[in-house]
Amino acid sequence: MRDRKKTRGKKSIRPVLRVLEVGHSEAWPLAQRASVHANSYQLSVELGRKFTARTDRENGHYILTRIE
Repeated sequence: MRDRKKTRGKKSIRPVLRVLEVGHSEAWPLAQRASVHANSYQLSVELGRKFTARTDRENGHYILTRIE
């Protein structure tokens, strides 16, 4: 069983992207950039959703915004 302390504060990528509304954004650490990009692409193919991404280097975040 996984330690509760390690999972606290973490969010799964796909469920968050599935419920993200048009015009809203979500940020992830830069270390998860590849996973977030892959999951957003997969959802765009499956569900026809479109996202735009940007990198906030000052805060170390990869920010994804749903545009359609």
